[in-house]
Amino acid sequence: NILKLEFAIFQMKNPPWLLAFVHIEKAAGTTLIHILRHNYFMRYLDVRPYSAKSGKLFTARDLRISRRMLPGLRCIAGHAVRPIADLESSGIEIKYITLFRRPIDRYLSQYKYWTDRIGNKISFEQFLSHEPAWNFQTKKISGCEDVELAKRLLSEKFFLVGTVERFGEFLFLLERKMKPMPFDVSHSQKNLAKRDSRVHELHTKYCDEIAARNTLDNELYNYVETSLLPRFENEYGKDYQHDYRQFESGLVMTDDTLLRRRVDYIFRKCYVEPVGGLIRIINGLPAAGSY
Repeated sequence: NILKLEFAIFQMKNPPWLLAFVHIEKAAGTTLIHILRHNYFMRYLDVRPYSAKSGKLFTARDLRISRRMLPGLRCIAGHAVRPIADLESSGIEIKYITLFRRPIDRYLSQYKYWTDRIGNKISFEQFLSHEPAWNFQTKKISGCEDVELAKRLLSEKFFLVGTVERFGEFLFLLERKMKPMPFDVSHSQKNLAKRDSRVHELHTKYCDEIAARNTLDNELYNYVETSLLPRFENEYGKDYQHDYRQFESGLVMTDDTLLRRRVDYIFRKCYVEPVGGLIRIINGLPAAGSY
């Protein structure tokens, strides 16, 4: 009986499926990744393609390599994790999650990241002409500017979808949907951009131009807000608002212990990144990079 109990606990902590976070740039992904890393610890990987043949997508082949690197793998996240890849053919059930952000805010945040963090010397007028940044969130899901396909993928393939603007509700639903696995959503916010008057000025001056380049993203964001989030709320039941208020009032802003953070850091820097980087180099890719 004791062995059966221990096995049941092991199964709860290691569900027979894999959680896959589709990390859309500049949409609170870093904070969520810290929450996922905290809960899964050494069963979590930040992933990227291992071969140029992957086409900048994290594929089933890449997943099989990752599972050989980490046999207990139960959660992945990355910019190259996409629902249009063939991950389901890897032989394990995939549960996708993602977060969206108001398109204009995300667009401006991406420009700020390019110029402040990456050091890309590009004017905002030049950025407005950069087509890959247009309707970025739609293309992240569907692989092209097909908003209807993106809606269908979100509706049919995703375990949970949320928005940055309602991040607390996303965590509330994620904690509940992960049961019976214990899932701790206490956290501290990560990678927050500093307030910048320049962003406000750009928003005021170029709001219409930004909106025109993100019409599909706006439609997709509204679909999440008006169709998917109400569906998740209805699936939860009539006590949603009451339970969420209780959850919100008890949510703790905290972080991992120093020892746990150090173990995680050493694991990533001394094993995951060097081994993954070597595999990428052998297959014709640079050691570092999200794609």
